[in-house]
Amino acid sequence: MELSNLAKRLLSGGGTDSWAVYYEALRLEKEGKDIIQLGIGEHDLPTPDSIVDSAVAALRNGRHHYASEIGTQALREAIANHHQLTCKQPVTFENCVAVSGGQCALFASLMSLVDEDDEVICLDPMYTIYFPVIQSTGAKMVVVPCLSEENFRLNVEGIEKAITPKTRAILINTPNNPTGAVYQAVRLRALADLCKKYDIWLVSDEVYATMVYEGEHVSPSSFSDIADRSITLGSLSKGHMMTGWRMGWIVGPPNVLKAVRELCSCMLFGLPTFIQDAAATALTEYPHGVDGLKERYQRRRDIVCDGLSEFELCRPIKPEAGMFIMADIRQTGLSATDFCLRLLREAGVALMPGDGFGPSAEGHIRFSVGAPEDKLEEAMARMQTFLRQF
Repeated sequence: MELSNLAKRLLSGGGTDSWAVYYEALRLEKEGKDIIQLGIGEHDLPTPDSIVDSAVAALRNGRHHYASEIGTQALREAIANHHQLTCKQPVTFENCVAVSGGQCALFASLMSLVDEDDEVICLDPMYTIYFPVIQSTGAKMVVVPCLSEENFRLNVEGIEKAITPKTRAILINTPNNPTGAVYQAVRLRALADLCKKYDIWLVSDEVYATMVYEGEHVSPSSFSDIADRSITLGSLSKGHMMTGWRMGWIVGPPNVLKAVRELCSCMLFGLPTFIQDAAATALTEYPHGVDGLKERYQRRRDIVCDGLSEFELCRPIKPEAGMFIMADIRQTGLSATDFCLRLLREAGVALMPGDGFGPSAEGHIRFSVGAPEDKLEEAMARMQTFLRQF
């Protein structure tokens, strides 16, 4: 018996297994090895009590029945208010759909926008899930590089060169995972003009919007002249420390959200109401993200960047936002995976190889700063000893 073409596309894979080092780290931990885990984007602290209390109270009050497949009006109003504050685009709850996390937001959006044989332009380095999600639609991913030598800035010139008659959408991520780059308004304006000129959808993944500690977050949705072709994806996972709650959203024009609604009806048919109530609390009480979170991550970023400042063999590219740092290790002569495996086995520090984030990230490694400051300082001491061997 044959699987579907969609299943075959997903099973065909997208190249390097970026999680190999992480799984090796877990194996070593089970053996009792002292491993400092800086591979995944997980917070070391729990969700704030007021958000948890909101969910518990909702459960006690009977909020555990079916809800609308696109979210309660109260939650969608909270999303709309948050979007207006963060992205500077005037919207109402009717422009918002609540979904199960940022990845579902991406999947539902692209499933509603692109067809087989269309092309979707993505910027590299990119979040690892982009490739399989685009692959699931049957569309072709067209990769445009953003280079570490240019601090991973938005490559508008490269995007225009990549546009063909088959280009249906451009997918960007600002602030960016894995690079921490924050795209500048002037370049986003130029990108918006391209979308108008060539009649292209613009999908903007902005799950790190409340974690900018240098510069300013600018959303392309703030440009009113592309409101009819602009889709914004958001999530509570990062800025609100709610990774396991699986709470995300899509903001866009009504025709797109109508299609998303039909897709949601076929899949989940509504998030748990007690989670929706907690999400509304999170967005209302912490409109700019959890208090002190971005300052904490800025301190942690500085621990890593300062700790590696003397080593040309492992050159950090200082991020402006988010919870990750990319470092260039090409001068070691090792692949990113080989470097990370050696570092793990010899120094007990687990990082993520850059290979899985796209061709422009080859020869780079990614640090997560989701660990406490004392753990980061210990990781830097171990890395310094390791790097002096080269």
